[in-house]
Amino acid sequence: MVAETRTQVFADAHAMLDRILAEKWLTARGVCGFWPCARDQDDITLHLDSGHVTLPFLRQQVQKSRDRANMCLADFIDPAGDWMGGFAVGIHGIDPHSERFRADKDDYSDILLKALADRFAEAFAERLHQHVRTDLWGYAPHEQLTNQALIKEEYRGIRPAPGYPACPDHSLKPILFDLLDAPENAGLTLTENFAMWPTAAVSGFYFAHPESEYFGVARIRPHPPGDSAEPPGAQLATRSTREVRGRQLLATGRGRITPEIMMEILCDHDGGICMHGAFRTTASFVCHVGRGAVPRLWMTWGANPCETAFRAMAPPLPP
Repeated sequence: MVAETRTQVFADAHAMLDRILAEKWLTARGVCGFWPCARDQDDITLHLDSGHVTLPFLRQQVQKSRDRANMCLADFIDPAGDWMGGFAVGIHGIDPHSERFRADKDDYSDILLKALADRFAEAFAERLHQHVRTDLWGYAPHEQLTNQALIKEEYRGIRPAPGYPACPDHSLKPILFDLLDAPENAGLTLTENFAMWPTAAVSGFYFAHPESEYFGVARIRPHPPGDSAEPPGAQLATRSTREVRGRQLLATGRGRITPEIMMEILCDHDGGICMHGAFRTTASFVCHVGRGAVPRLWMTWGANPCETAFRAMAPPLPP
């Protein structure tokens, strides 16, 4: 039965794909850019004609064995001077067809269309990255990879996205969108909680270092392990400020709770916080709080029940 259902869904998806292409339901729009930069500890400073822009990244803080390094995306940038890139792509035109399906009570086709649009966005991002490597940036002009090799990511370079394990802070999205002028060039906007619109969209940064790779930041602590002093660097100071501000908002019941503030509120000083799940446009994920491995909360950003849940779980305000 499972195999039959899977086969039917696959056939339905291909039928809808044929119709999307024949009737030109959707439009793909995207933009990418490249900027001179330099590493400054865990930050990357972009050198623009209009001035400097700082991108703060998080470093892994877990204890590792065999003297393995705690990684940060800034490690892939040369302090003496380098280049990095960014991109944003999206699929437009879903809404009228989705509304038609919903009006006909055809939830199946509505879900299928949105799933295909998500795949189009991911495929667009992958194809654009290939074009960047071989032509636009051109650091791998002779790259010749099979589809299987592309799926295994055997190429040089990475494209981490804000909200994903190597770059869990969604607040970098507005900076990226401003750099790319994504609303004008790709028709993409951000909600107040940093979700991309239209939802079938992908954005991120380009790193070309030969040893660049994906990793997960995982546990986040207000202080690095074993460090009792004030955390160095603007990035950790900013996180500390967000944490205090977030707790104040929860205590008073006033103000908007952003995803980063939520993350910092849940930061346990002993066990830290481990983020798992989908940092995607669905804006939901599972939080593992403290040292345990059992999910304590399923959170959807911006929903009132979340504020209630966070109010119950938030540590007491600092004196």
